[in-house]
Amino acid sequence: MFNVNKSALTKMQAIIIIGVIVIALVVGGTFYFIFLRPGMPSEIKIGTPTSLTGFLSRYYKARVWLLNKWADEVNAGGNILKCLWAEITS
Repeated sequence: MFNVNKSALTKMQAIIIIGVIVIALVVGGTFYFIFLRPGMPSEIKIGTPTSLTGFLSRYYKARVWLLNKWADEVNAGGNILKCLWAEITS
């Protein structure tokens, strides 16, 4: 009666194919994030623009001292994010 194409996908076959693809993506993504992802760095360097000449040069020593004091306080109190070591570069 009806002209049925036997090679067409049924709804159930399409759902199964989509399910297999989703499962493969989840397993692959999980494997990547657990085993292949590069680790976090153990330290970060924080650069600061400081003026060595001109009007603002008089604040250079105070600014560097303050930033080093901040880094020492952060490193002594559990670090940044509990795993990163802060170092000031100028």
